Parts: sequence; C-alpha cells; structure tokens
Amino acid sequence: MSIIDEIAAAVAQADLDDGIDPSVGLRRGWDYWMPGQPLSDGCGIARTPHRLPIDMTSLPEGAVAIIDGTMTVARLSGSVWRQIMVRPRESGAGEGQDVFAVSSMAAHCRRAEHLVTLVGHSPRDLAIYLDDLRLRDRAVFDRVIAKDLKGAVALRRAIVDDPWPDRVRGLWEKPEADYLPPFLVAVLYGELARLAMNHAGLLVMAFDAGIELSTRRLVPRIPLAAGPHQPAAVRRGIEMLPFQSIALGAPGTILQRGDAEAAAAWAKMCAASLSVTAKEREGLDIAPATPKQAKAIARNVEASPAFWLEQRKDHGWSRQNRPAATYWGLDWRQHASVGLVEIMLTAQDWNRRYRPNGPRLDAMSMRRVSWAIATISYAWMAENNPAAALWLSRQAQGKDEDPLDAFSPFAMDDILKEKSGNTLRKRALALVADRPKPGELGYTARYQAHLWLNDHGDDIAHYRQYQQDAIMGYREAKAGILPEILRDTSRVPEGVVAVLGRAHGVSPTHGGIGHNSPPSSDMTEDIDAARGSQNFGMMISPPATDQMREMLSRKPKDAPKKKRKKKAKTKKR
Repeated sequence: MSIIDEIAAAVAQADLDDGIDPSVGLRRGWDYWMPGQPLSDGCGIARTPHRLPIDMTSLPEGAVAIIDGTMTVARLSGSVWRQIMVRPRESGAGEGQDVFAVSSMAAHCRRAEHLVTLVGHSPRDLAIYLDDLRLRDRAVFDRVIAKDLKGAVALRRAIVDDPWPDRVRGLWEKPEADYLPPFLVAVLYGELARLAMNHAGLLVMAFDAGIELSTRRLVPRIPLAAGPHQPAAVRRGIEMLPFQSIALGAPGTILQRGDAEAAAAWAKMCAASLSVTAKEREGLDIAPATPKQAKAIARNVEASPAFWLEQRKDHGWSRQNRPAATYWGLDWRQHASVGLVEIMLTAQDWNRRYRPNGPRLDAMSMRRVSWAIATISYAWMAENNPAAALWLSRQAQGKDEDPLDAFSPFAMDDILKEKSGNTLRKRALALVADRPKPGELGYTARYQAHLWLNDHGDDIAHYRQYQQDAIMGYREAKAGILPEILRDTSRVPEGVVAVLGRAHGVSPTHGGIGHNSPPSSDMTEDIDAARGSQNFGMMISPPATDQMREMLSRKPKDAPKKKRKKKAKTKKR
C-alpha cells in the first residue's frame, strides 16, 4: 500500500467517509490472516472496530477471518491469542497451519501466566465469557467481538457489572482470581491487540533482517534503494519521507541566520505546496529508479537535524547510533515495554476501582512483571522477525551457555527464567511518566485502553488546528501566494526564493507556489477529516515515526557531558 492508500484505509476502517469502499479498511493482522504470509501488513492500526461479518469475497484468495460470531469457544480463544500475536505455547496445539490455536479450554497454555500478571485474566477467560455473552445477548456480543466497545455500552449500560461465568471460575488456579469485570478485560485485550499490530509495523522499520538499524547503519543502506537488494526498512522509510518534517527543512541560508520565524514559514509553505502536489498526483512517490537518485535521497536524509553529526565526549564529530525507527519518539524496545506497562497500569487502576475488596493486581511481584514484559516483547519479535529474535535470544544468554544455533519461537521463555527483565520495566515506568498528558498532542496514540470507552484526554483539538492551518495554506498555495516573510529579502535572501521556485516548478516572478496549478476542490472542514488524521497518527505512519520526535524527546543527559577532573587520590594516614 502507498501512504495515500494507508490514509484511505484508516478513514474507511473508522467509517468516516461513505465515498470510500468499506473493503479498503479490511487489514491483514487485524481482520484476517494469510497462511504463509507475515502476521500483519506492517502499517499498524488505529483504535477502530472490525467490520463484521467480514465480506470474504473482498479479501485475497486463501484469507482467513481472525474473528467472527460463529466461532466455537476454543476458536474464540485462539483468535484472542492471534490478535495479540502471542503463541499460547500449549503442548499438542498449534502444530498445524494455525499456530495460535488451542485444543480446549482445559488446556494449559504456558504463556497465559504472563498475561494474567499484566491484565489479570487469560485469553481462555475472555473466550468463555464471550461464549456466555453470545447465549445471553447476541447483539451486545456482536459489538464486543467487533471492538465496538462504546456501542456495546450504549446497548447495555450494565455490561461492566457482568460476572465471570462459573465455567471460568472453575478453571482458576493461583494466582488467577476475579481481578476485573470480564467486559473490561475485553477492552484491555483490544488495546493489547492494537499494541501488537503497531509493534509489528515498527519492527519492519527497525531491522534489516537480523540487524538492528541505527541512524549510522541506515544512511549507508539508502543507496541500495534503487537495486534488487533494497532492505524493507529502507523502502518503508522512503515511502514516508515526503510526508515528514525532513521534506520541510529550510535551506541553510535561512538556518544560518537563526531566523526561526522564517524557517517556520518555509516549512508551512512547503507543507501546503506538497499537499497540492499530492492532490494532483494522487500521492507522492519518490522511490528512486537509479543509484544516483538513491544517493541524492541519502544526502537529503543526512541533512535532517535528526541525522546531524554530534560532538561527543571530546572525540570529535560523528553520527551517533540513534534509533533508525521510532513511534512517537520510542524505539522498538521502549515501544513494547512502555505499551505493556501502560496497559498494565490501566488494569491495576480498574482493579482498584471495580474490585475494591478483591485480590490486588498490583500485588503481583515485580519479578513476575519484568518476566512478563520481556517474554511478550520477545514473542512479538519472534513472530515478526525470526532472524532478529535469534540475535536477541543469543544476547540474553549467559557467557557460559552454548549459543543457540537455530531459531525457536519460545527460546527466550526458558532463558528468561533465570534472567532479569527489571531494566526494561524500570525504564518503561520512567518513560510512561514523560509521555503526552491528557489533551496534549500524541495522547490518543498512547496505549490508553480507556479511550475505547470514552474521549477523556482526547487530543483532537490539535488535529483540528492542523486542519485549519492546512486549509489556509492549501488555499494560498493554489492561489500562488508566497508568505510575506519569504518575500522579505532583508530576512530571506532573494536567491532562496529562486531555489523555492525551481524546487516546485514555477517561476518566482509569478509570485509564489502553485501559480500554474489546475483548479481543484478545497480541503474539507468536516471534523471527520481531523479524526482521520488523528487515526493515522495512531498507526505506524509518517507523523508517528517522524525522526524529529525522537530528537526532540532526548533528555539533557543525552547531551555531551564535560569531563570532570579526577581528584588526586590521597593515602589515609
């Protein structure tokens, strides 16, 4: 899919535009799976429901629905495992095409204990509840399995008070207990599935086969984009470049003057011009056809501030090993652990609120939490990049252990029994405190499960402002209006405007961008357009993976530190 296709899919999935074919919104990894293909399409997912029942005729041949209302209880359980992309590790099951299948509700799934640690209940518990709900209230059941969770509450307000069926209670073994209402467990698993989908997409951009990509490793690979050995991460990154801040950078003549206002005007003007071009060409494809074009893209990437050389520890200037791919500033390790911790904290909050006199979910030992975070993070790596998973498991082995010589989807489970995931957990907890607060830009992209049920903290106001800015800039670009500040030669050298004209195919004497552009329809002021943009920001998309977010999120400790003079040692008398 092109970026424009991904935007259309996000809008269609959220049912925001009647003019888009609904089948466009059906996504591999969220709505269906294909035997022999990667679990997801690598684009991530917004907090949007499934379209059920799925029209299988609109899917590729061989596609299998991930969830539908006719599944047996065992298949419902396997569906939950597949949605969160964690194999259950049940002996005797998962040996056929569907590696996420479970044989029965009584089967022992070894990885279930990690999910119980984080969210209080296993996929088995949820599947049995769904089966029971189907018998009692089919309309509400249909809403819940489709993740139309607001719709389920609208149909029956008391759904949060549903008890666990006796069939579930009879299967509990310590530490399993009645930690949460079953409906809220469905909400938590919905958010966990979204995290898994996004993480799958982030891993595509973070690795070249089994090699973790840093900014230092990424730049030399970009020239490969014009050849047959183009890394998937490079291809994906180039698709996003025209829609990211790297395409809006002001020329050095403006930056050298330190004129922030002029640089901002340049960026807004470029964004407006690019929107006109994207409209006219139905997208922006800069995929290089020749090695020369690929090298030019590499030079442009190097010019981005996120890739600038840095002076570190008095050793001169060099490009540091910054993460090549991030989601709202989080690299792949942080993304998995922070997302899991956010979901866990929501589960603990709901446990205190809805089971005030019941067992405490936050009483789980920190060792169990650390183990759970590390195991699930590895499980996602194993399902989406086996080569990288083998590298990761070898890293986790002790020096005295024989190195693994083959990939296993469960290798890390046994290694981690005697290892510590404490570092992951501690860092994740520290990072959670610095994530966007309610109402701030980026809050809806976080893994806040309550947003399936309400809009508390929704950041739509920011996207509405961007929408208004875009409409104004788009109209000016179409009319050929160059911002006044960029026509002020006392602030912006005259030659820069000429460069601007050449870059966009118009003569600067015509007055600005888009002078010769054919007429086209205006941008809409409908709030659904802002919602579509917000949904796109929840996915593995250009706004979410923009390298500038990682750069701006760096802590002061990342800055160069002055060497301290060592005090002379003195002997004790």
